[in-house]
Amino acid sequence: MAFPVAKTVRDLVRGRLSDASLGFNAVHAARAVTYGVDAISIDFTDPSKNFLQANIDADDIMQSSIYDYPLMTLYTISTSDEVFEKAEFSGTCTVIIDVWLSWDEGNLLFDMESWAESVEDTMISIFNDRTNQDWGATVHWDSRIKASRTKIEQAGDNWRQLVSFTLVFEVTL
Repeated sequence: MAFPVAKTVRDLVRGRLSDASLGFNAVHAARAVTYGVDAISIDFTDPSKNFLQANIDADDIMQSSIYDYPLMTLYTISTSDEVFEKAEFSGTCTVIIDVWLSWDEGNLLFDMESWAESVEDTMISIFNDRTNQDWGATVHWDSRIKASRTKIEQAGDNWRQLVSFTLVFEVTL
């Protein structure tokens, strides 16, 4: 029976993000204090108004559904059987987490960097915390996380910025 590589990795990442004590909401609440910004809360349950598992642009989501900012999307962009060892699958799975931040149009702030930096710091902490590295027998996280940000832009009546994270996992089965 085929092993669902991308879904397995995506489910593990969602589990890590939604963990009540070590996940995004808990970690960001602490980081927000450090950065002096408002904490973000993402609802990881189904249905959610600010979390979606899909490779979709925020503009398309807002036109077709009722979603709220901040908005997080989670999706895989590739699996590659690189034959690290002889197995049904032995390679990498690349996951993307996009976090869309938004400010009211009238709230152009002196420091618009700290909110995005607090999200970056949160993600790095969640995935690189050495005490929280149990990914199961088939998935290995090697701490390769890349964060990138777009310029802040006008989107409707608000300012908006995308903070995107690329995570590469090794999978052998």
